[in-house]
Amino acid sequence: MLSTVVDFDISGPRDAEIDFRYLPSQATGSDLFTTVVRHYRDESRRDLDLDRVMAWHIRTVLGDALWRSEAGVALPGGGDPSTWVDDLAHRMRGAGVEPARS
Repeated sequence: MLSTVVDFDISGPRDAEIDFRYLPSQATGSDLFTTVVRHYRDESRRDLDLDRVMAWHIRTVLGDALWRSEAGVALPGGGDPSTWVDDLAHRMRGAGVEPARS
């Protein structure tokens, strides 16, 4: 039985926030994200900058939406780029990061 998969591709001790960039979109609510962040802080005794985690998350999600849209590839989970942006704003609020207003 597989219990853990670890990918050390670009992980490292200097920029832990980049390692968490996919986590906010892994669950429908923010509970998984906040629980993992809390456990990381407890175990590592290192604080994470949630603004930085979310900045990496936004960059990753928007980059994915851009290349898929340009290539004519469907977005995972359906929707279009505008729904992905709306989902990002929702996840930011769930992580305690207020999206900027334009």
